[in-house]
Amino acid sequence: MTSGNVKGGGNRHTALTHAALMMVKLHSTSGIERRSTSTFTGRSLHRSGGHAADTEPKALVNNSRSYPEKERTRGRAQAAACTVEACTTEGARVLEPPRARASDQDISERVRRVGAIANRTSEEEWLAAAKATKNFDRRFKENGNMMYMRHLVYAAAEASELSLPYNYTHMLYTREDNVFVRPPYTLLELARKLDGGSPRDLAPAAVVVDKFCGWGAYSDKIYFANRRGAEVLFPSTEEEHVRRMARWINRAHRAKRRGDPLQTEEFFKELLDDAGAKVEKIDFHRNDVRYVKEKETGLVAPCIAEAYRRCTSDPAFPECK
Repeated sequence: MTSGNVKGGGNRHTALTHAALMMVKLHSTSGIERRSTSTFTGRSLHRSGGHAADTEPKALVNNSRSYPEKERTRGRAQAAACTVEACTTEGARVLEPPRARASDQDISERVRRVGAIANRTSEEEWLAAAKATKNFDRRFKENGNMMYMRHLVYAAAEASELSLPYNYTHMLYTREDNVFVRPPYTLLELARKLDGGSPRDLAPAAVVVDKFCGWGAYSDKIYFANRRGAEVLFPSTEEEHVRRMARWINRAHRAKRRGDPLQTEEFFKELLDDAGAKVEKIDFHRNDVRYVKEKETGLVAPCIAEAYRRCTSDPAFPECK
């Protein structure tokens, strides 16, 4: 991810291959310095340093391979094209997620227990009602895992602050299918719009979301937030994550989107509204890109799914066939 226009050929875009949480620190003299890019890929968290004000993108790594000293310059130059090959830069290091990570079954059982207590019912009754909710099995598995990965990354970032001489001021969360096309903004500009770099304990919760495809709520594809805003979106502890999941399921009966009561866009809008967060919608100049094998040629090529074709002001790729 780069905060300015990306140097490169063709459509001049940066492809991110995995969901990422970028941690940034606001400086009074040099703007925002990107202290860490954290990407959860399988069992490893990766961090790579760089300046968010740079026009050449630094690498978002997708495995733990490192380039030897003589190849590091080449690795940085090729970062914008790193969609399969891993690219790392100087200072990159691997952070391991918690070794005591809970199993899916353990999380599910704890969500059921907390949800039942909140609804004043038995766990059996709670589970039966949950399973009767439309799209429950798919949403609970897919979006539940998504929320858990967000929690793990945010918790790891917070833990890293214990050994750092500073705290992060802003967070950028982006999904793995976001491709940024000629972004006219910088992270520094977005941060100033949010809170002007106010101290963490004084700035109110503030979040920037994409203006397109909120599906009746706020888009859940990308968030840029100050720390208060990030605390609304990302649980710091596993206990908070479990309570968040239980609340998500328990509110399904009063969801506005009756055809999809576990829609995450509506749920996170409720969290932000309840917290009194300042939310601003902007055009992030991004495309939702998939890599699909073409039937005629057999080649894998980037394209935009039909459902997301209208989710951008600047479609740089053809529609998936």
